Amino acid sequence: LGIARALFRTGKMSVARGFLSLGLVLLFACTASATHFRYGTVKWVPTGVQNEAEFELKAAFRKDYNWGAFFKEKWRDLEDGTEWKNDLGIAPALLPCDDPEVAARPGIQCFGNTAETYVKNYEILFPTGMGVAGHDLVPNNDTLDYYIFPPGINDKSEGKVVNPAADAENTGGKICECRFHKGVADADIPCPEAYNSQGEVIATGYDLAKSAGLTAPSFSLGEIGSGDPTKSVKTCTPWSEVFGFFYGDGTFNSDGVVLQVTNIDFEDTLMGNFFRGTSKTFTHTYPAAYPKVGQPYTAFFTGGNRITTLNNNADGRYRLEINVWFRSDYPDNASPISSMIPLLPVPYTPAPGLRFQVPAYDPDPEDSVRFFLSTQAEMGGLLANPDNTGGHAWHIDVYRNNICSEKSGPAVMCIQSGLSGLDLEAASQYVQVNTPFKSDWNDDDNLPHTPPDISIDPVTGVVTWRTGDDMNTPDADGYGPLPTGFYNLVVMVEERKPKDNDGLGIRNNQVKVPIDFLLYLYPPMHYCNMDCDNTPTGPILQTMVSRDGLYGDSSVGGTYPLSGTGKCKICGGGGMYLSTNDTKVRAEDDDVLFYGNSLNNGTVYCNVPNIATGEPIETCCLGAATPATSVEYGFVSNPDFIRPPTPGHEYQGCLGAAPIGAAPESIVPYSGIYDVCNVNMPPYFLTPATTPTGASPLLGTNSPPFEPAYVSYNLGQSASFTLEAYDDDECVEIILSETGMLVNMELGPAERIEGREADGIEPMKSVRRQFTWNPYKTEADGTLTYTDSAEEDEREQYSVTCFFASDSYLLTTYPFHCIKIELLQPTTVGWCDTPPLYDNPPIGQVYTTYLNEEVCIDLCVKKSLTNTYRYNVGVRAITTTVPGVAPIGPGFDFPYDDLNYPMSAGFTKFQDPDNLQDPFVTSYCFTPGIGEECVFVVCFEGVDSDTIPGTDATPEEVTADNKCYKIEVYNRVLLFDEDADLAEVTWLTESLTPSGGLTASLWAKPKCGGDVLPVNETLIVFGSNRDIPAPNGILVDDGLTVRNSIIWSETETGIGSFIYFDEAAGDFPSKVAYQCDLWHYIAFTINEDNTGTLFVDGALRGYDTVGEIDTHIMDAVPIVTPSRPDSHIDGDDTTGFFKIGSGCHLGEKKASCSYAMGFNGHIDEVRVWDYALTAAQIDEDMFSRLPDPTAVLELSMVPSSLPDVLAPSIEIQSMAYPVLTPCVVGMEHYVGPTVGGCDTMVYGWGFSESTWLKCAFDDQQVPATFVSPTVMTCETPGTNSPQFMVVTASNNGAHFTNNTLIGKDTKHLFMDSVLYTDGGDAAGAAADAVCHDLEDAEQVSFGGWFCPKCGPPPS
Repeated sequence: LGIARALFRTGKMSVARGFLSLGLVLLFACTASATHFRYGTVKWVPTGVQNEAEFELKAAFRKDYNWGAFFKEKWRDLEDGTEWKNDLGIAPALLPCDDPEVAARPGIQCFGNTAETYVKNYEILFPTGMGVAGHDLVPNNDTLDYYIFPPGINDKSEGKVVNPAADAENTGGKICECRFHKGVADADIPCPEAYNSQGEVIATGYDLAKSAGLTAPSFSLGEIGSGDPTKSVKTCTPWSEVFGFFYGDGTFNSDGVVLQVTNIDFEDTLMGNFFRGTSKTFTHTYPAAYPKVGQPYTAFFTGGNRITTLNNNADGRYRLEINVWFRSDYPDNASPISSMIPLLPVPYTPAPGLRFQVPAYDPDPEDSVRFFLSTQAEMGGLLANPDNTGGHAWHIDVYRNNICSEKSGPAVMCIQSGLSGLDLEAASQYVQVNTPFKSDWNDDDNLPHTPPDISIDPVTGVVTWRTGDDMNTPDADGYGPLPTGFYNLVVMVEERKPKDNDGLGIRNNQVKVPIDFLLYLYPPMHYCNMDCDNTPTGPILQTMVSRDGLYGDSSVGGTYPLSGTGKCKICGGGGMYLSTNDTKVRAEDDDVLFYGNSLNNGTVYCNVPNIATGEPIETCCLGAATPATSVEYGFVSNPDFIRPPTPGHEYQGCLGAAPIGAAPESIVPYSGIYDVCNVNMPPYFLTPATTPTGASPLLGTNSPPFEPAYVSYNLGQSASFTLEAYDDDECVEIILSETGMLVNMELGPAERIEGREADGIEPMKSVRRQFTWNPYKTEADGTLTYTDSAEEDEREQYSVTCFFASDSYLLTTYPFHCIKIELLQPTTVGWCDTPPLYDNPPIGQVYTTYLNEEVCIDLCVKKSLTNTYRYNVGVRAITTTVPGVAPIGPGFDFPYDDLNYPMSAGFTKFQDPDNLQDPFVTSYCFTPGIGEECVFVVCFEGVDSDTIPGTDATPEEVTADNKCYKIEVYNRVLLFDEDADLAEVTWLTESLTPSGGLTASLWAKPKCGGDVLPVNETLIVFGSNRDIPAPNGILVDDGLTVRNSIIWSETETGIGSFIYFDEAAGDFPSKVAYQCDLWHYIAFTINEDNTGTLFVDGALRGYDTVGEIDTHIMDAVPIVTPSRPDSHIDGDDTTGFFKIGSGCHLGEKKASCSYAMGFNGHIDEVRVWDYALTAAQIDEDMFSRLPDPTAVLELSMVPSSLPDVLAPSIEIQSMAYPVLTPCVVGMEHYVGPTVGGCDTMVYGWGFSESTWLKCAFDDQQVPATFVSPTVMTCETPGTNSPQFMVVTASNNGAHFTNNTLIGKDTKHLFMDSVLYTDGGDAAGAAADAVCHDLEDAEQVSFGGWFCPKCGPPPS
């Protein structure tokens, strides 16, 4: 800049063809104050065309700028048409927007009076060029500028015109590869930063530039003073002067980037006065996938300058760098995406410092991102460092030259040879004589740098900043204090592929995107509580947000439809705008001079109503002086305050006190919870997990690493959800906004929530906004139109949008409320088909189970086509039979064509390894109880639970097919043949006491027709193998072999009897009246007095068929025997045994064992007691399915209740026996006459070959005939009138089908009999005999009921 000033002083400025004076460029860059960049980020996606990328820029800039006056920038208001506007004839200096000259130039836009409703009509064009004047890039092949000065004019005050000959604007121009290149040196060389393997900088770009001689002075003071412009910009365009979008392959966007304005902040405060926009997308095709192996292209959007009041990087260049790399292994790979609040206010925070999140994500679902603080080059590379001349210098040699020429620099800098390259012959003129003193160049200060003591977590993106406790106090670890005000932070977000060797904190310089934004550091704001008089009177404190010293939403009108809490005065964390007392301060240089950090003064800034109490001071204020009486001032509505209330007020406190008649003074002001000056607290989002609750989608996690909330919609379907934010403060100023949204996303108008007292939401303290993202397609003219077609929907299928709640001071940035939105291909809920976990059994599969044994049908449905989203899907039972639909599949023919579910069954959700909800895996489980031993037909459908309940317009979404299964409940029995297979309980006899009583019972079904009849077959036997030598060694004590037994004895006629037998007392037979191939209950009891009974089919006469001849025969045979099981209680080593279905002739010693053969038939439910049961207990045991805890032995033939010795030849079969309660599932004839007498087959489950087998029509019991375990026949009873009767069945005449338990009623319809005649010649019936009854009748009456059929009779 000093060069330019010298040229102007001598009046010898000239511009050669093809060259541009460095001084000219630097002059305009300074005077225009650039564009005051606030924020920016860039992203790119592949288009599908080879090596073609589509870019999108998001940025924020100062609002009240002379848009259209500099850098060839243009603007337009689409309401007025599509013509671009600008006015490059304005004076070089930036003019205030209220300057008359600005108003007189329609080509200039300041957005000063732009209504919010018109925001989205504005677009700004950012072209590519060089310098404020808008020159073409250097080198310029056609040597012509697109814009030229009229001849003889050295500034733009008299206008500027377009040169029509310059039809190839910027052709041949390029940007210097090194940021320190001033465009003068002949060679254009790169100077990239160099890193070691840990990612640490080992050589800066400045080091490399210095070694290449690029930092050497390009001019000497003598040359400048003579006006010789021999050193001109000619080689390349310097970083300090260039603007536009460059693709990184030597080309640039010559059409310019069109930024569509999306938001304008009209607040005249430091945190306002900016607009935010998103560019129209633009594409570029690269010559190759990458410039060098393993390296991407580095594209960037650049310009100048940053704001002047920054604590770091003031007036610096901005450069939004993004790496582009087309990878063959990831052809659809796109860049990460980041967004941020352009201006983020952050308060001083004690150790460990303040934290906030930088939100970013990668649109490729499998990729992750890493976060890094930027390098100097990524921050823009250069700063416009101020010197004592009122100018600025980008480079070290110009900086030193300017300062030394003004004699304002240290002598060591200005006269030392080689340090500055100045003209040593005139060294004396450099000696410092002027003030202020300006220090030498320092890389840490004069080149871009991040804020001090700031770091970022590479994985979570959480920034930690050690600011100090407050503006004057270091924190506990010695960090800070840092100055208040603006700071610039640039974060680079890098992509990581799953296969990348990620060093976490190490950069890989592959695909990256920038996020460049501003921080504003301030002391925490305090406000006066609502008890105060908050009218803006008296002293006020201004903040970077408030010029009027007030905080809070107005209680009347305001931004939202409902009124707010009202405004409160600011009483801490404030100060005064520089421009408040100095009107010469430019708007861009304005800032807040914050008062002492300890300021928290409710006494000065809060207008507290005074209340005179006349109380002694000590009762008011602990530790105060104690005159006799005093006046107390102030009150506070805090329920914890212990003072008694003053009439008309809830509670009162002490702000200040003084003796009566004396001026009040602040003796002991409020403090802590009693302080009327309250510290501002942050708002927060209301979600289902907060208190109070709200509608905002719930974050995955709210601690690092933060997981966003997740929502999912189909392509072609609108995405919409509600956001709610709340603030607990007394005085509330609440904003709910976003960091950046994709195309067509909308955040609806803010609506204040009136309050939900039941939920703990106070009125006026919360805000709701509705997010909507409608599907769209782009028409040929570029307009977006709605589409409900998934194929046409252009929305990104995977995105993350971040929202924040703010009270203008504190924001929800740790974390942001980010919501991951996934748009899925439309799909329907269906059954899983991925074994082994997500696999469904085939339709019609039969599940087998037994009493008290659980059976489960595992079912799985899914809807999602990806692993990132889970629909709310489920499985439910189909409750209504629909022929051909439910049930469906093999095995569901009549009578299994009707649904019935066990009452005790239900769904049990079990957790799969990934704990997923889609696929949804569940089990339909059933443990049969008594009365549920039936066959069940069950059908299931999958359902999208979010569609329940459905409507005609939006029906429930269910699986297209149903899953139907049978569950068959069986009983287990043992099948023996006459080969006397071995079944033994080896431990039983040792558990019995010989002197006690004994009872044994079982159910048996002897097979008819043995090889030789008659035959005796052993059912059960207590035996002994006793063989004890006598003392003389000659005789042995061999005892009795058969101690107690039950035998089946079949005659030649197939009728038989049951016999109790032991070798001590002999045999005690029952009646010879019992049929083989039928189940019978047999039991014997022996009392302690040796008397007992053999019971067959019951102990008491009962269970007879009502109204029918008793076909059931019971018998009770008295027995007397001293015999007991051999328990070798005398200590010998002989063994007693208990065998089932086995004769005792298998190796036993006595011939009498051949009295009976092995059993040929079925046995079930063997029980033994060590006492004698009564007759009533026998009857109870006979039909009991419940275990008896008093029994010593109980064999129900389930796997856990079998003989411990069981020969392989003994079969365990599934078969019903009379104790099992059967079920009825259908009938052969559902309709019959009321007179009854019709035989019909009854279909069901668990029918037993029993002498008690019965049907019941309601309460009318009739005998039944066994056909098979699923079929029996019954004769219908008569009834008085037509009616339905429920049909049930019983195997024992006592326990009938419980239709509630089996989930099904089978009904028989009784109807009157009628005569039907078809009208033919032979139709009708003859009843001529009635005439004989009328022979003597003198009068006859006759009539009847007739139902004529419509139409003529058949011919």
